[in-house]
Amino acid sequence: MKLLIISIFLIIFTRQSLGFFVSKDEVLTNFQLNQSQDLLYLENMAHSAFTVFERAYPKERIIFEIQNTDSVNAYASFDDNDFPLVSISTGLLKESLIDLDTIALIICHEVGHFYGGSPKQFRGRSTKLSWSSAEGQADFYATAVCAKKIFPLLPKVVQTKELGESSKVENELLDICKSEECLRIGLASYKLASIYAKIKFWDQVISLKNKDRTISNKINRGHPNPQCRFDTMILGVLCDKTHIQNQGENPSLSCADSRYKRPTCWYRSSSFRDTLQNYE
Repeated sequence: MKLLIISIFLIIFTRQSLGFFVSKDEVLTNFQLNQSQDLLYLENMAHSAFTVFERAYPKERIIFEIQNTDSVNAYASFDDNDFPLVSISTGLLKESLIDLDTIALIICHEVGHFYGGSPKQFRGRSTKLSWSSAEGQADFYATAVCAKKIFPLLPKVVQTKELGESSKVENELLDICKSEECLRIGLASYKLASIYAKIKFWDQVISLKNKDRTISNKINRGHPNPQCRFDTMILGVLCDKTHIQNQGENPSLSCADSRYKRPTCWYRSSSFRDTLQNYE
């Protein structure tokens, strides 16, 4: 028995001495494997969120894809067969604030480009309007309509990371939200706006209280600043009843409650009645 113990010790000692115990290549391989496993988990989570979307929108045919690129991006377009397409990059899925709720909200935003209505984006650099709703309008649709259909069908997110600033926002949301659904969508909105802030090198902290009170002199059809986008999403969350303005060729989704209409940091109505930041 003594001889056996000594032999085992010598083998272990020799492997350590010669670098065989855990080599640099083994460490790199294990790291790559862990990264691959993490990415697979994130991709499965994204597909799960889209499956829930399909349950909530059974009559709509939208193609979902994940692009294997480090670019932090998501977009709405049409595939080669002219079916609506929502694409999310693996770079976006790797963002630290990404979870099931945030992915679901990203999908809702991209779907908002198809169903959000006016105002529409311009086609490239021209003044012709495209098929796509403006970014701010897609943000409003995402939380006012889509998320309210999807989130009740999503499994509850179990937080495995420190919430940090998100915890403070969550406590502030408790003061304005009357339901668990509102709280959950609101927190996902904060995380998504924080991701936008990181991408845009926005150096201000996204805040529920320090709203963007800019009064725009025209509709911003591009990307509003991250705080303005957060304001828009929160107004959508708080809007209990939406309605369609301008029935006809250019329908526009808005809130029936004047307190929660689209914010003036990006939106200006033709009559300019939406001139106040509303959720106080």
